[in-house]
Amino acid sequence: QRLLQPDATQGWLLEGYPRTAFQAEELDFLLEELSQQLNWAIYLEVPETVMMSRLVKRSHNPDD
Repeated sequence: QRLLQPDATQGWLLEGYPRTAFQAEELDFLLEELSQQLNWAIYLEVPETVMMSRLVKRSHNPDD
């Protein structure tokens, strides 16, 4: 429903989603139902050690 809000008509950003192939397929179906399209996708490759460090910090300070 969020993608149908007036402030999303010029574009939107999904962070951390989709994380799996299944979620990507579900997103494709949803966008088709909403008559919207995905114009860009950015894949950021981060070393596992960096991701783990960020997760640990986030668990200690969830507001970050």
